[in-house]
Amino acid sequence: SKTKKITDKEKDTVAIHETGHLFANELFKVNKTKKISILPRGTTLGFVMHVNEEEDDKYLNSKVELINRIRVCLAGRAAEEVFFGKDNVTTGAANDLEKANKLATAMVCDYAFVEEMGLSIFDTKNINNLISMTKIQKYVDRILEDAYNDAILMVKQYKDDMRRFADILKEREEMDGAEIAEVLEGVIEN
Repeated sequence: SKTKKITDKEKDTVAIHETGHLFANELFKVNKTKKISILPRGTTLGFVMHVNEEEDDKYLNSKVELINRIRVCLAGRAAEEVFFGKDNVTTGAANDLEKANKLATAMVCDYAFVEEMGLSIFDTKNINNLISMTKIQKYVDRILEDAYNDAILMVKQYKDDMRRFADILKEREEMDGAEIAEVLEGVIEN
């Protein structure tokens, strides 16, 4: 199979994007990371793999855990924005955005995690009432916006460390949990 050759600029963007996910993952304590890669595979240009990725959906999640997962989803794009500017964020975050939107929508519609909405739950497929839809959208937007702002602040705070990490990642292309821990030692408190 012919692997798509990516440009240096793209490689840098992917490295920063994945580093964003990694740092958010470690700082918001969502999951231990077992691998990070910027080798293109199929349609993905890179990924961060968690220790219990397969079990992600099996457990009860508290409200704060879901918010942290949304922050992690959005941290790739946040990293691109902080490093390369608003106008240069890429389409690389499409899958992340989809995940973040699903989680935020679930918080509003399935789990009644938005106090202003009371304990009502909503089947989004069957809402044909514009007022409810508009209200739901407003709270979904707010959750996403707050999580994104948190991710942006994180990137700004750790910008130098993230740059250093991304450069090492570009060189090695793939790193396992032990290598990641070694590079991050002293950067992120466990």
